[in-house]
Amino acid sequence: MKISFNPDFPGSSFLGYSPFLSEFSDKYSDIRFSSLKSDSLKVAELLQLGYQQFSHPRLKNWSDRIYRCSPSLWFRDNNSGFKLRESAFCKVRLCPICSARKSAMWKAKCLQIWPLLTSEHPHLRYLFLTLTIKNVPVVNLKNVIVRLLRPSIKRFFRLLSYRLGDTFQGRIRKFECTYSSKRYCHPHYHYLLAVSPEYFDEFYLRFEEWRSLWQQSLRSDYKPLINIQAVSSDDEKGLLEVLKYELKPSDFKKDYRWLSEFGLQVSGTKIYSTGGILRKYFQFLEHDPDMIHEADINDNHAYGISNNLIRFDFNQSAKQYCIFS
Repeated sequence: MKISFNPDFPGSSFLGYSPFLSEFSDKYSDIRFSSLKSDSLKVAELLQLGYQQFSHPRLKNWSDRIYRCSPSLWFRDNNSGFKLRESAFCKVRLCPICSARKSAMWKAKCLQIWPLLTSEHPHLRYLFLTLTIKNVPVVNLKNVIVRLLRPSIKRFFRLLSYRLGDTFQGRIRKFECTYSSKRYCHPHYHYLLAVSPEYFDEFYLRFEEWRSLWQQSLRSDYKPLINIQAVSSDDEKGLLEVLKYELKPSDFKKDYRWLSEFGLQVSGTKIYSTGGILRKYFQFLEHDPDMIHEADINDNHAYGISNNLIRFDFNQSAKQYCIFS
């Protein structure tokens, strides 16, 4: 079959496909949809392999839902470029496309809220804290979360509140876990802490004091790794660090046994929690977002073909979202 070359859509035309989403929009978030969808199909395949080995019905349910996730994307073209207006997301915790979408939605919404927080509480200062433990077997992860990490974190913040008093104003917590090996994982927590200016005067804690508090709370015989640094209220760096993925994108595809076990272990556990002053502004992090509109404040929320939406369907052969024709 002879392919007619369309200079407006050189890639898709040369390969014989309908125009790609990436040829309509140069936004990084839109271009990523195709690679994330490919990753999601791979994860669905890995979870299916996990189901065949472990026979756990949740793995099959997750695999089926992820496979059917976002087969089509509906965009509106407006003055600021393409805007996603409709899709069918699976909202499975292990789905790369939903994980990335949720992270992007939370990032957009938090960046809208951050100026309000800093204007209403201009005196607050912020610390970015990471608490870690030694690598643990992934098959024991839930037990480690419930029996070790949760009690240790409660002890840690009781000690911290005692040391800092009223200077400790609030926190956002994010759970993250990274692949360590086929049998092990590295769970850790990222925090954005709000403190009053007095912390940097009479209540300031050195690095070793932070680590000692965490070691004491863990009741461990080793010195755990931590990270603690001040972040400016004019810089959203600490906030954005807390909003990173629970599981790194590359870790989704490394090993079907690890991924399946990780999913079963973290099922039912919380990714985010909030407290103090920051709870008022960021409590929404503890709930599933509207994956389309929640970060939009002044946008039109209309749906459907009648509202001039442009549809793209995922083509597995091209590994691209292609315009519906």
